[in-house]
Amino acid sequence: MASLSLPGTKAKKYNGPRPVSIRQDLLQIADLLEVSFTDMDYSGRMAVREMRTLAHSGPLLWLLQGMDRMIKALMQGFVWVEDEHIVGNVSISRAGFENTWIIANVAVHPDYRGHGIATALCQKALERISSWRGSAAVLQVEAQNPGAHHIYQKLGFYDERTFTRWRWRFSDHTPRPLENMPRITYRAPHEWHDEYELAELVRPQHMGGLGWLRPNSPSHFRPWFTNLFKPGRTEHWIVRGGNNLDAAILTQAAFGSAYLRFDMLVHPHRQGYLEDALVNYILRYAAQQYRGALTEHPADDLQAEKVFRYHHFEAERTLIHMRWENPYL
Repeated sequence: MASLSLPGTKAKKYNGPRPVSIRQDLLQIADLLEVSFTDMDYSGRMAVREMRTLAHSGPLLWLLQGMDRMIKALMQGFVWVEDEHIVGNVSISRAGFENTWIIANVAVHPDYRGHGIATALCQKALERISSWRGSAAVLQVEAQNPGAHHIYQKLGFYDERTFTRWRWRFSDHTPRPLENMPRITYRAPHEWHDEYELAELVRPQHMGGLGWLRPNSPSHFRPWFTNLFKPGRTEHWIVRGGNNLDAAILTQAAFGSAYLRFDMLVHPHRQGYLEDALVNYILRYAAQQYRGALTEHPADDLQAEKVFRYHHFEAERTLIHMRWENPYL
């Protein structure tokens, strides 16, 4: 774990927030993120490692400034400086839909917490988003971090929904087919709107949609030719009940990934009856490809949680998705 030394003898120059200077700040931001998020997951550790590599890459970094999404997010953010050292950070990037922006990497060095730095940095970020005529901002906060959650609430963010990431490893307990499986069929092109209506019912957009940065829009459900340029292979499976859908499964197998990502949608009238069979089907399908399974599922769905645990999924992170609406538009 890297440490962050704070010189105490140098004369103070400027203390407070300022825009990020990526050439000057990248290595210090990497150090700050590492000491601030001691429990970061694998993707977070890889991002910090990439930042360190880029910080030492010289001219390559200047080339990547206009290309790398992470670098762009850092460039548009702010840092907080104390005694010529970075002790706080916030990043800003486009969400890619509805003129919405992402606030991320809100970090304050442990020695400087409790002094309003995180609040001030987020206020600067929201002011910048407003100056760009952004309509909204979104962020994620750990469900086990009530202090940060309270800060975002005071800034005007509200909860959309809480999601838990569940992971099933391929070597773990591949199930056998159930004796009484429902009829799960490949979704026909003309059935896409029925699937979209089911998603609107159980994953409404005002509650975070399908998940983080995945708005519930028709483009996720229209026939395959509209998704031709999406990475990996996306498939749709349904359980039909009369004129409506009882359930749907969306899977995505990214090239080279060890995990099959999926979403499970169950009509409220069928919740508690279909989840076990659907998960059974998903795991057998993933195992055929020698993959594990990964999903981001609403934490308020206790029936699904019970089934995930029964099938030996591991709960990795539970995050509250929050949203801020620009009051100046």
